[in-house]
Amino acid sequence: MISSANELATTSLVSFIPNSSISKETSTTISKSICVHSAKELYARTGIPRSTIYDNIKRLKVRGNVDHARRNGRPKKISNVASRAIEKQIKKDSSISTRTLAAYLSSIGNDVSYRTIRRHLAIIGYVKNVPQKTPMLINNQKRKRVE
Repeated sequence: MISSANELATTSLVSFIPNSSISKETSTTISKSICVHSAKELYARTGIPRSTIYDNIKRLKVRGNVDHARRNGRPKKISNVASRAIEKQIKKDSSISTRTLAAYLSSIGNDVSYRTIRRHLAIIGYVKNVPQKTPMLINNQKRKRVE
């Protein structure tokens, strides 16, 4: 949070003009001119749209910089705790269905659909398969193995 006009003036604005390569001196000049000049004057001098200038002034006052607020995208429905609960249930019973897992998760407070669970299992690399049946050895084959 910026407390004084001097701090606002000294804040670097390299990212103030999007997609441009401006020098440090130019960015310092722009940042000093924000305190002195209006957005209209800055628009006339630099050609930066006024809405961009207003948005960046607001960001400077609130956050202290004009950098993009980094986010990691949409939040995950299945938390780490829920993921561990799913893995625990699968280790207990590998033939459990995703609908049963969804019911179990909703009972512990994480309401997700069975499709979300199936997608999550695919992401973590779980493949549900049944061991292949092998035919039993007949007596003749058993004798040949011993020999």
